[in-house]
Amino acid sequence: MVSEGKGKIKWEDISVDIKSLIINRPTDMKSLCLTSRQLHEITVRQLYRNVSLDVGSPNDTKLSAFMNPKNIGLKYLRTLDLYLAEIRDKCYNQRYKKPKAEKMQVAHAHFTVRMLLEFLPEDTLEKVSWHPWNTFSTDNMILLYRKQKRLKYLEAINLDRNIVPEIEAGTFDESFKEARKVALFPDSRETLEYCNALLKRAPKVEKLTIQTNFDGDIPNRELNDSSTGPGLMSRTIFRHLEPFEKCKPLALRSLRLHKVNLRYAADTYCKFITFRTIKSLHILHCSGADAMLAEMSKSSQLPEKLESFDFKHDDNAENDGLSALEGFLTLVSGIKYLTLDLEHNDTMPSAACISRHSKTLKALSVHATSGGLGDDELIWDVSTFEQIIKDCKELEAISVAFPTTSLIRPNSEEFDSYK
Repeated sequence: MVSEGKGKIKWEDISVDIKSLIINRPTDMKSLCLTSRQLHEITVRQLYRNVSLDVGSPNDTKLSAFMNPKNIGLKYLRTLDLYLAEIRDKCYNQRYKKPKAEKMQVAHAHFTVRMLLEFLPEDTLEKVSWHPWNTFSTDNMILLYRKQKRLKYLEAINLDRNIVPEIEAGTFDESFKEARKVALFPDSRETLEYCNALLKRAPKVEKLTIQTNFDGDIPNRELNDSSTGPGLMSRTIFRHLEPFEKCKPLALRSLRLHKVNLRYAADTYCKFITFRTIKSLHILHCSGADAMLAEMSKSSQLPEKLESFDFKHDDNAENDGLSALEGFLTLVSGIKYLTLDLEHNDTMPSAACISRHSKTLKALSVHATSGGLGDDELIWDVSTFEQIIKDCKELEAISVAFPTTSLIRPNSEEFDSYK
């Protein structure tokens, strides 16, 4: 790079912002931090942007250096993922019975999380996520909302007491207004109300995740949608959009549904969500998903620029899920990343619905069994597999079951044909 009349530009002459773009993903950030003071200042921007911590163990004492106000990397922290640490102390496990030990560990983790939230700089975090299914501290969640007002990710999880009254009071509205992604993990009536309180305060939401974890306290007949009307879950989470027939649907870019009953989605999800704007769609272990795919195949709901599609389904005896899937894949176009995981199917998906995306498909993963988990996988015949490979010229990665062969004897003919 030469500047007229000044010769070559030296590394020292480049601004810090440009250097930060150059040092984006180095192989060893720790070593780079120790090279010089300026490189340390540049590298910590990348090093601290996304941080994952295991909390609830004796190692929490080491976090004191991390939380030190002199740590210049803290102001660049944007994403904080929290996990419950695995304790391998035999004396600790023998001294306390398992339920008591787990309760003590979670309490310890909550204390550590509170210290983190107290000492981290205000209004810097965009996402804080509590990954275990254990109950999270309501006091810690309130502290997060009070100190971090630039959150782009909101998460509704099980808390140790009801937080909805404080949210409804409008105290934290400023913390929610910039949220782009909302993840909802309902497992009780209280959590359902919490989901609604967050979702209706996120007007700019683009990515929505719903993953249920109900343990049977609420009957399925009450919880799920039916032919007579929306169920408790739809009525509660999306209450602010009722009546669904007249609401302004959510224009999402990404939708992830896990363990959600979709048998009557045509009257609920397809009313308050417009699928035409969806670019990333994940439907995982959702009963009645075939009905939703059939509704999405209509011109009014068909995604215009779907790039990523992940479908995991336990099919019925008539293979309605496979039929609806093939119909949907044949109508939609432009998929780049396709993941299919099917159980209780008689056949593999047809080559035509895969080759439909031959010009754009970069990654393909297709696994299917005629029974449940653990049964032998179905495979395409050689001619079908060969046709898919020839059609999809942009394919960079593929994951499918190969024909059986021996590890100690010569390969079978079918296996060699796949190779």
